Amino acid sequence: MSSNCKKLINATVAVFCSSLLASGASFAQEKAYIADNTSLYTKICVQAAQGSPARLKKAVSESGMTVRHIANNIQCNGVSIADFAAKAGQLDNFKYLERYQKEMAE
Repeated sequence: MSSNCKKLINATVAVFCSSLLASGASFAQEKAYIADNTSLYTKICVQAAQGSPARLKKAVSESGMTVRHIANNIQCNGVSIADFAAKAGQLDNFKYLERYQKEMAE
């Protein structure tokens, strides 16, 4: 294996959907992202999926890692952390993380 191969860290986050009574007879789906373990990486994944951009930035800062390292090395449920945020509907978090992702050579 060459020395420039990177090690990806994969965190698993459980996703639970619940129906909440909104107004009248309409229902809204709300997703809750629950850490499957207590790892720092999983906590950052949860913030990417459901936290505000400020909370994600705080989690990144408190991790002691750079946002570039996180964006390029952490996978949440098998996808990049940026894509995980996008799939969760957190487009601001996606844009923040995507800026730091390296172009992947094909």
